[in-house]
Amino acid sequence: MAKKVQIVEPCLIDGQHHEAGEVLELDDAVARLLTACARVREFVEDEERSEAEPEASKPITLKVRSQE
Repeated sequence: MAKKVQIVEPCLIDGQHHEAGEVLELDDAVARLLTACARVREFVEDEERSEAEPEASKPITLKVRSQE
């Protein structure tokens, strides 16, 4: 069975270079092994991710005011 993973940091997998953000479909056993590494995570569709991630892990936007 194939599983989708997303590259978090640029890395080599099976001798091929992959960039951050790429989504690969790999064998389940290989995907499980690679997701143990911080450079690869299990791919989650955007709708599923918003439900699965707690508020604290979502990106925030900060506005900086100059103090003149």
